[in-house]
Amino acid sequence: VYFDGWIDHTCSWQRVGPDLTLAEAEAAWDDWTADVLDPTVQRCIDNGLYCFICDFDFGPANLPLRNARMMDFWDRVSQGTWKNHPRVLFDLWNESETVGTFDGWTWSLQKASIQACVDVIRGHGAHNVILCTTPAYCAYTYQATASPITGMEVMYASHLYSDYYIGTGNETNLSTALATNLPVFCSEFGVNQPDDTGIVDAFFAVVNRHIGFEFL
Repeated sequence: VYFDGWIDHTCSWQRVGPDLTLAEAEAAWDDWTADVLDPTVQRCIDNGLYCFICDFDFGPANLPLRNARMMDFWDRVSQGTWKNHPRVLFDLWNESETVGTFDGWTWSLQKASIQACVDVIRGHGAHNVILCTTPAYCAYTYQATASPITGMEVMYASHLYSDYYIGTGNETNLSTALATNLPVFCSEFGVNQPDDTGIVDAFFAVVNRHIGFEFL
């Protein structure tokens, strides 16, 4: 979506599967980067914007399929066109949720997989800022900042939504994360109860207090 200088949530579904040979999968990747990824990022840059490239998916980093996707995707992207571009940031994946027996609410279970991915990116000499997904749909950012990733130019994602934020202790969690003085980036926020003016007002007061937006 492009609106008044912003491009938001440009998504593309890429077909992969066991029915593709390795050669076919490589060709599909090349086609997607040439036809979708590179032109989209270039348009952001041409409009003077910063661009997050994100492997948009759910699940904890140590879930085998999630881990394999994350490692393969960033191994490719960190060697590609946008390596070291100052306006391009790497958002490892969208949100961490529990899948089966794999716990998406606990940083200690996922940290090694995330660190390995960061190491792959840096190992290719890519110094793009990395946004690390944090537990519980990025609500438990404080867990990650309490035990941070090793490496430079790393931020920690925080997603703020009113249905799990107001009255659940997540304001304290965010305050705890911010108190570490590590970079925390609010990459999503929103109100899920638009008809409840009390929750709306309380939520925006919290958001304004922590990330400095002023809502009129």
